[in-house]
Amino acid sequence: MKVIPVAGHDSMLLNIGGAHNARFTRNIVVLTDNAGHTGVGEAPGGEVIYQTLLAAIPQVVGVRSPDSIAWCSRCTKAIRRRISTPSAKGRGPSN
Repeated sequence: MKVIPVAGHDSMLLNIGGAHNARFTRNIVVLTDNAGHTGVGEAPGGEVIYQTLLAAIPQVVGVRSPDSIAWCSRCTKAIRRRISTPSAKGRGPSN
């Protein structure tokens, strides 16, 4: 699992979280399984979310590939327990 913070130029955008300036940040997550299959995902940017994604790596790397929805549910619950205390901004762990 790799977490790659990225930033770029954008025009002013109004969305549910308010308006952002002419730059954006995102965290790209790249997962590769033992069979060589690779998936890419995206999460909002910022240091807190970046650190939260890094903290989730031990919950993901080395775990058997999902056999079922139950496995996905257990993995998600384990990650939520680990990061259950939100920061003052409402995102990520408080530490």
